Amino acid sequence: MTKKRVIEIDILRGISISLVVMAHTQVPDLLNDVLRTFRMPLFFVLSGYLFNVTKYYAGFGQWLKTRVISLLLPYFTACFVFYALWYVREQIGESGGIRPDSLFMGIFIGNGDALTFNTPLWFLVCLFGAELIFLCGWKLVFNRGLMAQAGLFFLLALAGYGVSSLIHLPWSLDVALVAQVFMFVGYKLKEAGLFRSYRFPLPLLTVFAILFGLGLLNDEMIDMNHRKYGNILLFLAGGLAGSFLLMQLVYWIKGWTWVRRIFSALGKESLVILVFHMGFSFVVLNNVNKYMFANNLRLDWISYTIWGIGFSYVIGLIINKIPVVRFLFKGGRAVPAAESASQGGRKQGLTYGRTSDKKAM
Repeated sequence: MTKKRVIEIDILRGISISLVVMAHTQVPDLLNDVLRTFRMPLFFVLSGYLFNVTKYYAGFGQWLKTRVISLLLPYFTACFVFYALWYVREQIGESGGIRPDSLFMGIFIGNGDALTFNTPLWFLVCLFGAELIFLCGWKLVFNRGLMAQAGLFFLLALAGYGVSSLIHLPWSLDVALVAQVFMFVGYKLKEAGLFRSYRFPLPLLTVFAILFGLGLLNDEMIDMNHRKYGNILLFLAGGLAGSFLLMQLVYWIKGWTWVRRIFSALGKESLVILVFHMGFSFVVLNNVNKYMFANNLRLDWISYTIWGIGFSYVIGLIINKIPVVRFLFKGGRAVPAAESASQGGRKQGLTYGRTSDKKAM
């Protein structure tokens, strides 16, 4: 039986991926200072909300098989494709001076600074690690009280923060540890019935606004990929509070037709937008400007954001029509487009807008 989609989650996915694209442009510092506080934490909160711990509690093999197909297959497919594109550009002098063998090894290291041909891909293997850690942690405390559960995941976050100050672990596993607080809170919000039966009361929203303001006082330019957290408590508080406030905003505006249609559609193609916006869409735009307009187009952060989102979304629609390519870049069964449509458009985004754990990769 197909579970009813949570429209707010669809919209939040679309907004989240849009903010990620924006972050990779020359967005004004003032705006970026606000968005950086919760931009990546929100992704992990949504992942926790959608992760079905019960389904995999006694079925680790099933979880592993699902995530290898839905996360690791798209990761390695994208890495090899974009490495090949980078290598071609390198040979014709349009890329930059990094040793090909070093960059190739970066695919297996999986950290953002080792994936300079397409940095955003780091998130896929990081999410794989974050889910693995969360599943193992939940098995330790599932039958304990809320304080014990929260305490464990908070300690895991502190451990990740401490490790990251010494070494950046492969596949961003130290970041995955820090993300445990966000995943735990997202999972608990689902248990509480957020968007179904539970709503944030006004006094709590006031507390969130205060915590978000405190998070903005962090003296570090927040960047989870590069392990820049500043004060870890301010980072966690600001990331959670900002995510909650955006969730509430989406609940208020979900009835606006244009918001629902645009961001729900983007949410369903969030994986493809993540994969293609920086390593391909931005490159295409730059080359169009260079070879067709002699660099006379005045491209600003808004132009790059709209192009990066829109062009990548179109790529996603094309990929959906080619079963084998769809399987490689999105994971899951390589079904024909007609059959895919008959299945209700399943497996089409970075995470599903259902209270399940499935990721359309």
